[in-house]
Formats: sequence, structure tokens, C-alpha cells
Amino acid sequence: VPYGASVRTVGIAGQLLNSVIYSAGSAFVNCFVLCLVAYLVAKYDFGFSKFVYGIVVVTMMIPIIGSLPSEMQIMTALRLKDSFFGVFVLRAGFTGMYFLIFYAQFKSVSDGYAQAASIDGASHTRIMFEIIFPLVRGTFGVVFLVLLVNFWNDYQTPMLYLTSNPTMSYGLYMLHAQPRDNSAGALPVKLAACILSCLPPIIIFIIFRNKMMGNFSAGGLKG
Repeated sequence: VPYGASVRTVGIAGQLLNSVIYSAGSAFVNCFVLCLVAYLVAKYDFGFSKFVYGIVVVTMMIPIIGSLPSEMQIMTALRLKDSFFGVFVLRAGFTGMYFLIFYAQFKSVSDGYAQAASIDGASHTRIMFEIIFPLVRGTFGVVFLVLLVNFWNDYQTPMLYLTSNPTMSYGLYMLHAQPRDNSAGALPVKLAACILSCLPPIIIFIIFRNKMMGNFSAGGLKG
């Protein structure tokens, strides 16, 4: 990969580690911000909450194009390029379909939990993290898994913002883009790399599928 004025070689182990850091970190930050904003909008009735909800709906209806140059300029000006922290900041957004999923889940949770905890003296922060968020942990896990797979397969963002920390998807893209690697002899190498890149998401889903799908419901009242 390019590294300043020279070229640095990153092995499969390094790319795998970068992929784990990038995909897991980005998925967690994105999922947590979505969950947090959706909770505030769903459970606190203030004027700005409707404005935030409107922003989410409008951005889903109107395609946002041409934002990449401005993102590049902002990341460069803030000196956040070529760092995982900068990418995590870039992923800290709340727009998209998953916001509506969290919003619907929080709306379905009874306000009795928060009211009972408030009477016992619990703060808003404690109610949010210790009472409400555990009720939607199944949804959080499912959304986290979907985002994890999306970011694991993403090669464009590492190519633009993590040039010195390539991920496996970026490595596969570079392997396919180089002309000398398009020969018939390079096909087994590409297939092996594809299989290695597919194994981690498959293993994670097999391990956690029952727990995630079993918890895909909010609420704790029994009639």
C-alpha cells in the first residue's frame, strides 16, 4: 500500500486485524449513536425531537450526492485522515433505516419502567443504560451484526481514509485491480483470499444467531 513517498507491505494478519478494528469499531459507534438518538427522540417530547425525526425521513427520501469531496476536506482539515479514530467520528451518524427501527422499538417499550425507576431516584442516564437499553439489546445485536458485515465488505472508506492501515476488503480490491494479478495462475490466490475474508462474519453469525434472533423483541411485561 502507498505510505508517504514509499510503499509498505501489509500481510494478511495485519489486514485481518485492521478489518476487525475498522468494522467492529465503526459498527459499534454507528449503532450506539443510532440507538442513543432514537431513544432521546422517542422518549423525550421536545420540539427539537420532531426536527431530528424529520431530518432522518427527509434524508431517506432525498438522495445525498456529492458529499465525498466535503468529507475529504473536513477530515484533512481536522487531521483525522489515516486514523481509526477519524473513521469512527465519520461513522457517528444517526440517519438511515436503522434509526427508524430503534425508534419503533423504543416507542413500543412501556413508560412504566422509567416512571418506576424515577420514583426510586434513578437518574435519566441510569434509566437509559440500565433499564431501557437492555430491553432492546436483541435489536442492537442484530443491527450491529448487519453493520459489521457491511463495514467488513467496505473497501472504499479504507482506500480513502486508511491508506496506511489496509483492510482485507481493500487488499482484495488491490489484488484484483493490479494487472499482473489477473492471470489464470492468480485465480486460486484470489479465491483463497475471498474465503478468508468471508469466514469471520459467517463464524460470528453462527455463534450468535440464536441469541440475537431470540432477543429481537422489546418489553418485559407478562400478562
